[in-house]
Amino acid sequence: MLKWNRGGNTPTLNMKKYLITSDTIADGKKVNTGDVVELPEGIGHQLCSYKKAEVYVAKPKTKKEDRSVGLKTSKVKAPKTRAKK
Repeated sequence: MLKWNRGGNTPTLNMKKYLITSDTIADGKKVNTGDVVELPEGIGHQLCSYKKAEVYVAKPKTKKEDRSVGLKTSKVKAPKTRAKK
């Protein structure tokens, strides 16, 4: 979908990230299965309708927290171990 800027002749494209599910050509470039590419919405919707792409949803990163058993909170650093020879 093109949206025109006020006072200018240049359109702005809404870009989204898509996960490629099948080898194909997107926006003039070859993309492989498993790639995450940023495409204009129009091209992305076409690929989704052909079952060649899906809208990419980033997974939230989990924060690793080392704490003692039984404590509610603890911000103590993990103990250092010896290096393996």
